[in-house]
Amino acid sequence: MEMTSASLPRKQRILHAPPFRLTVRDMQIIEAVHRYRMLERSQVEQLFFAPADGRVHTNTNRARERLRLLYKHGYLERILRPIHPSLGSLGPVYRLAARGARLLAQHTGTPLQEFHYWGRGDDKDARQTQVTPMFLDHGVALADVRIAMERAALANGCTIEVWRDEMTLRRNREWDTVMVELAPGARRERIPVIPDGYFVLTTPQGRGHFFLEVDRSTETIVHRWQRKIWGYKEYVLSGGFHQRYGVSGPQTPLRILTTTVSLERAQNLKAAAEHYGPPQAATLFLFASLFDISSQDPLTTPVWLRAGDSYRHSIL
Repeated sequence: MEMTSASLPRKQRILHAPPFRLTVRDMQIIEAVHRYRMLERSQVEQLFFAPADGRVHTNTNRARERLRLLYKHGYLERILRPIHPSLGSLGPVYRLAARGARLLAQHTGTPLQEFHYWGRGDDKDARQTQVTPMFLDHGVALADVRIAMERAALANGCTIEVWRDEMTLRRNREWDTVMVELAPGARRERIPVIPDGYFVLTTPQGRGHFFLEVDRSTETIVHRWQRKIWGYKEYVLSGGFHQRYGVSGPQTPLRILTTTVSLERAQNLKAAAEHYGPPQAATLFLFASLFDISSQDPLTTPVWLRAGDSYRHSIL
């Protein structure tokens, strides 16, 4: 099933929009929606409407009102999601709209034609964005992981130097392929190495590279994950990673982090990383549930299952 941006035409929305004054926080929301590609209301609340005293409760009504105004005035678009049988209404997902893109381009001094953002095609030719529920769920989960990592880095005196998602890697052609023989005597297959995200973390202990996979339990282990695991292992062992990212030395400062929908899924993927491909590269893979990542410090708390042993690990 596909969904579209359930929106009034932008010109009509803006023409009939209520009075509005763009605030500093509104600008921050627009920037965040662009940076994370898409955000749902609860994530916007978490980022910008949480009490300064550290209390758990956020200001839902205020967040909802500002998002409504940013949508009405054409800075953001929203994509409605279907009502889930067990979860009920998940609420819309927000993305950058044409007016928001013009604002950010002007703010950053970037020519509009060089300002890339998700949805630019539809804003340019007035077509509706067509995406699946699976795509939106994956994008929202990816934003959850990035938010958790950025907060943990800040709390622990670390710096995320670089963060590139799959869209950026594809657009900039920053990805490679490897040739892999999945079984003895089988025909070699070409496997693309394109993670959901790539980031560089600078810590007091040193500098690390990370590939990120956000698993929603929609890909089979035997087919899709088998190839991913083989591909990542070959990419490292062949030197492809080191060449692409300018890394030298005997050690590989890369870890492949995978968040999953459950601990059971994490354990199953860990077993797959131990089973498929050269065993000496198994320890590159770490797995954790999205719940553990979002509810605890993903850098200092031992929530990660590392392939090759039976202990839980922390990144720092």
